[in-house]
Amino acid sequence: MTNLVVCLGSDPEDKGIILPVLEERLKDAIKLCVENPGSTLFLMGGHSFRIKDKNVPDQAEEMEKYITKHVPNKLGKVTIILDNEASSTVEQINLLREFIEEEAVEMKVSIVASEFFVERVKLYAEYILAGLEDAEIGFVASRVPAEDSERFKEIEEGKLAEARKWLSKNKKGDYQTILQEHKEFEQKIIAGEIKHPISFKPR
Repeated sequence: MTNLVVCLGSDPEDKGIILPVLEERLKDAIKLCVENPGSTLFLMGGHSFRIKDKNVPDQAEEMEKYITKHVPNKLGKVTIILDNEASSTVEQINLLREFIEEEAVEMKVSIVASEFFVERVKLYAEYILAGLEDAEIGFVASRVPAEDSERFKEIEEGKLAEARKWLSKNKKGDYQTILQEHKEFEQKIIAGEIKHPISFKPR
């Protein structure tokens, strides 16, 4: 069985420095890979849909640079692949589905996301990954730094409630419709028609 560790991205700061929330995800993803030699590490994320300047640092590339700098020798037997396309979590989970289907092998998948946020990721996965027969899906909740925890939790609880209301109107496994609806939702956020706060902002 293939062991796939998925680290969901988050935007670094303007100069490419990995921020604490994403660093904790990376630490957990690295730990899983070290404990399971021969794993595949999937670093996911291009630029957030909120970002207009596409010259800012790329999520997946900066995660790979972090690994090269901090643990250059720990992941020698790990295959690292990057997704530089996804602009949201919904899109990341859709691309993950496509990857699993293309691989067409039995796969244990561990999705690494931040605590509180991981509940929304589970919900997305329930709808988007429904019907995949060869994949065993699990989740890892990474720590959120204490100084950001209360705000992060409050915002994520609101987003989770909104997501449940939205997805309850959709059929599980209809990932293409879900992605299209989310793209339309993103455009309303960009246009200022909907307020959808960012869970984590650098201080």
